[in-house]
Amino acid sequence: MGSRGLLEGVSRKGRPSTNKCKKIWECQNKLQLMCQRHGEVIYVPCGRWKTCVPCRIRKSWEIKRRFLAGMEQVPQGLHPMFVTLTFARDNAPDEDQAHAALRKLVARLRYREYLGAYGWVLQRQSNGKEPAGDEPPAELGTLHYHGVFHLPWFHDELKEWRELVEASGFGSQQNIKKAEPRHAAYVAKYISGRLAHLMPVRRAYSFSRDFPRSEFEKQRKADKEIRDLLRLYGIDGGCDWLPGEVISSWFH
Repeated sequence: MGSRGLLEGVSRKGRPSTNKCKKIWECQNKLQLMCQRHGEVIYVPCGRWKTCVPCRIRKSWEIKRRFLAGMEQVPQGLHPMFVTLTFARDNAPDEDQAHAALRKLVARLRYREYLGAYGWVLQRQSNGKEPAGDEPPAELGTLHYHGVFHLPWFHDELKEWRELVEASGFGSQQNIKKAEPRHAAYVAKYISGRLAHLMPVRRAYSFSRDFPRSEFEKQRKADKEIRDLLRLYGIDGGCDWLPGEVISSWFH
């Protein structure tokens, strides 16, 4: 079944989903858009997946499909590897330091021509505490990464891999194995149900530019390119949607 069916509330077996399923997916904070040509009004999901539960579930589904695409579309000579990168608790970094360590690892792997495409999700190891008031995120657990990296097979019992990750600033206990579909769901659940408590404006997930896209993303990108091409030649490619009054007021 295509991605459109899931977004429109159709079950995997082709039967319409229940009202409960639709309610889970349906954003409760929809934004109003109006066509500047025809005056038609539509309402779209707010997309604030960090605060809106339905949009978070949708985002989790999109990320899962992206990771699955990354497992299926791998260049010859590389393998999709499920990677876990942790830090020592006695030297736990903040978000900026964690991202700096990841950039160092990526640079080392790329320099040795080991690394292809990669994607990751950032999370904290739960210590059983719930956020309270202005409690800093660092008190809620140690940061760690899960992701899918396109890598060659290491034949030295991962000796070089461990040396590279430790030299980049990660802890000594690392986990790397051949990625399976269940790993895509495992990584995506950190967005839907176990969102990391991060400092403001810090990335919770990312993909390299060459990481394969899902069919859902490819279709969405193709639709936009077709509309842009039609407008380039002066052909009406459909409605031009503008923010409604409520959204416009946010920018003034």
